[in-house]
Amino acid sequence: MFEKFPFLVIVTVIALFSMRVNSALTQNKFSADKAFWYAWLFLIWSAEIVTSFPFFEYYSQYPIDQGTRELVLATLLSALVGFLIGSYIYRRMPGGRGDRKVEEGFISFLGRKQNFIALSILLIGAYEFILNRNKFSDLQALRYAAVTGDLTYGSASVQFFYFAQAFLLFLGFSDGTRARVSKLVAFAATTGLVFHNLSLGGRINVIVGPALYLISYAVSASGKENRDVIGELKRTLVVVTALIMTVFTALRLLRGPTDGMSYQSSVLDSIINAMFAIPMYVSDTYISISVHAMHASEASIPYGYYTFDAAYRLFGPILSTNLVDSSEVFGHIFYRDTPAPWAWTQTNMIPRLIADFGAGYWVAIIPIFALAQWGSVYRFRMVFLGNAIRSMMILCSAYSILGIFWFSAFTVLTLFYAFAIYLICSSIRGVRI
Repeated sequence: MFEKFPFLVIVTVIALFSMRVNSALTQNKFSADKAFWYAWLFLIWSAEIVTSFPFFEYYSQYPIDQGTRELVLATLLSALVGFLIGSYIYRRMPGGRGDRKVEEGFISFLGRKQNFIALSILLIGAYEFILNRNKFSDLQALRYAAVTGDLTYGSASVQFFYFAQAFLLFLGFSDGTRARVSKLVAFAATTGLVFHNLSLGGRINVIVGPALYLISYAVSASGKENRDVIGELKRTLVVVTALIMTVFTALRLLRGPTDGMSYQSSVLDSIINAMFAIPMYVSDTYISISVHAMHASEASIPYGYYTFDAAYRLFGPILSTNLVDSSEVFGHIFYRDTPAPWAWTQTNMIPRLIADFGAGYWVAIIPIFALAQWGSVYRFRMVFLGNAIRSMMILCSAYSILGIFWFSAFTVLTLFYAFAIYLICSSIRGVRI
């Protein structure tokens, strides 16, 4: 562990420097750079720790090589430059001051519908999960079917849950504006998203669902010097964090010994799973950087396929573009006979950028992060839609430890449904939200 300390100090200093300078430039409490640095520091420290101690038997047999650290350092330095450029652009172009007063008529209009919407999300998600769960013997079998391509699901259902994500953005915006927390509504909608994710063999929505609501809430409330708002947000954050860790750990235990780790006792097993469920989950994407980067450099895929995922997914069939199955480069099918961690992990942004842009991938990072930083702090005149864009830029920056999502279908479709909510509600009420 001690030989890794200089590297850990370097990346921590870079992160602290970036957050300090960008905060001074933007005067903003919530921005893409903070989300990125906190997420990557959590990833790096988690991976370096779990590969250093023998009781993480599965992970300790895959030491992190120097190539991984070099790729990470180049990425972080490029991100630093991009964030500084984005903050400078914001200083020159901060945007207008939209009317933050949301009319009570609009809040009441959607408020009367939000219980029904949240309940619909919950019931449809639960139905999906029960339907798929009954096809398999246990959660591990469901997970295996999902990652090997043997699990099918309807596109209509997927679209509905993109709407659900946009609804959580609206709910966070509405609650942050009014200094309240709609606990039951947010819980129902988030639980529905989690059930939907479980029906597809995953559990990341245990984190992403609450994050959509909390980030949107924080961005909406950030312009207010209201102690009640900040206090409510902090209390909610503590409760949600505890719930996330509990549910994430429970799902890991229900799946069974999926990671091949062996512990000396069942008590120790439970303790380690409880304390390190999320760190171990994200560590896979760090341990696998070198292997995925090597295969990415050898891959022949369309230009910008992973970075501009939305364009290829949404318009590729129309333009007759030959789409590449991601399993051919990074996916579980490609590694299905390998017990190593990269066989069952998501791939963070570094190998995907290498696949898209080659060895000079770090050059592409600079404009991407400049745009993400600027978009996360820019003052949009359309308040709700601007809140949704800012929230997604922040979320995608944190989510970069598990993929690259700024221009993905995940982001574009969520914002599309947010825009639909904006158009429909503003046309009905005649107000700018």
